[in-house]
Amino acid sequence: MNICYKPCFATPSPALKYRPLSMLMLDCWQREYDKRPYRHFKFEVLNFENRYQRPYDPVQDLSIIIKFIKTRSLISVKLVGIQILPNNNNELLDTFIESLKNLRHIELTMMQLPLEFFELLVCNVEKMKIKELNLQGTFLTDEDISCLRSFLIKSRTIQYLNVSSCDLNQFNFAILADGIYKSSSLMAFNANRLLGKDLSLDSEKIVHTLASLLWQNKLQKIEMEKCEFMAHDMEILAEYLCNASSSLLHLNVAYNKIGPDGAYHLLKAIALSGTLKYLNMNGCGLGSHGAQHIAKYLSSCARLESLLLQFNHMESEDVSMILLTIKKPIKLNELALWGNKYNTRTGSILRRLIESQVLPQDAIDITYTSDDTIPGWRVIPWRN
Repeated sequence: MNICYKPCFATPSPALKYRPLSMLMLDCWQREYDKRPYRHFKFEVLNFENRYQRPYDPVQDLSIIIKFIKTRSLISVKLVGIQILPNNNNELLDTFIESLKNLRHIELTMMQLPLEFFELLVCNVEKMKIKELNLQGTFLTDEDISCLRSFLIKSRTIQYLNVSSCDLNQFNFAILADGIYKSSSLMAFNANRLLGKDLSLDSEKIVHTLASLLWQNKLQKIEMEKCEFMAHDMEILAEYLCNASSSLLHLNVAYNKIGPDGAYHLLKAIALSGTLKYLNMNGCGLGSHGAQHIAKYLSSCARLESLLLQFNHMESEDVSMILLTIKKPIKLNELALWGNKYNTRTGSILRRLIESQVLPQDAIDITYTSDDTIPGWRVIPWRN
């Protein structure tokens, strides 16, 4: 019997047809992440390309997105990873600005925006109702910053600006700070991850600029992570924070090398003024000495509601010392201590505080559990 073997070849998969983006598809996607009355819209390029199995078209797809924003009654828009081509698409750019006029919250994250966008933003500032502008991860040139400064000065509605990880340096930050100072409505800004450009970052000049903004007594929220601040910079900042009439409520200086001395200056000023509600000092290298300053001044910070101290190289005795300062129900509704060291004594103190309801479990990011391998209680992370 003769057996004939035929070679097997993989059958080529049929070529996928081009699927145009439609208003109906954007409506369907909006119902996945939003609720009635569907006032919030978001579009992420990576998510789109995974679903549609084709590259994003910066002209055709953007036209549909703009049409959707313009024809829907939206409050907020979040766009991630979109590229807007310069020069040859002025009509499309005009339509895009037109679609943003009635929005309260605009988030343009990790986008490529031409200078013409910011120029049109300034020209239409009086017609816009924007309260929050988030440009996180979007590259900004010196010309973009100058236009953004003009926008802040002319706008009567902008209250929050986020320019974190936008390649800001110590030179164009001064231009932006001038716009923040002259703005009549801005109350909060986020400038995480400042760069030094060709030179090392001059943190002293940055903190003096920041202090002048605080002296104006208008800002309520400042976030400046990873800006290479040192302990002496916090001493300059503390001079303005100790004012009892200070309007600042939220301060984030996480992942700066302020050390225990920087923590001392900040906590002493907060205890004197009694105004700050939120303080983030994650990853600031506080160590044992910093923990002693926290334990000394924590009970004097009357209005402090959130204190974040994760990854600060604190020993188990230091964490126990901080917990022991909490003697009665306090206003703290957020205390973050994960990323430091603990022992069974820390677990016992934590158990006593939580079971006596002096410190609610939802207010702290660590908890206790029994462990047969060790005598006493083990400290583990707590996730709300």
